[in-house]
Amino acid sequence: MTHVDDRPAPGGGIPTREHLARIFAAAVRAFPAEACGFVRRSGVRECENAVERRHADGSRTFDRTVTTGYAFTAADLLELARSLDTDDPVLVIYHSHPNVGAYFSAEDQRYAVTDGSPTYPVDHLVVDVTPSGVRGARKFGFCARTRRYVPIQTYGNPMPPDDFPPIEGHPG
Repeated sequence: MTHVDDRPAPGGGIPTREHLARIFAAAVRAFPAEACGFVRRSGVRECENAVERRHADGSRTFDRTVTTGYAFTAADLLELARSLDTDDPVLVIYHSHPNVGAYFSAEDQRYAVTDGSPTYPVDHLVVDVTPSGVRGARKFGFCARTRRYVPIQTYGNPMPPDDFPPIEGHPG
């Protein structure tokens, strides 16, 4: 995980170009749904967006659909958690934002930060995907001072621009 206020932790060069190519292809395939997964040094793991499954099981009320949110399966979360104690841990969680740009929404913050600390010690990558393809992505690292994820790297030309506020009307 990259700490904005500290020296970067190992994994600062992740995702690689090869990782990005796989992630971008997954975002295009999933469109108009959100794609999701994680990145290790060894490669990209595409995951199922389980939002609809969570609606169906009735265990929790979700106000999201696959076009406005993502959720990992229990098996994916277990793999993520177990990886953290290995030589090849998950370093980045990724998801796409169909038609609304690559920004870290309030909803993203809510799930990525627990009690002022990262829920998982990883960076996050948000991909901007539209009907015509991927415009780019932004990587977000945790800032210990603000206790939030903030942009640390941009790939391509995602919307909104770096200095533009989040898009109004997107549920976050």
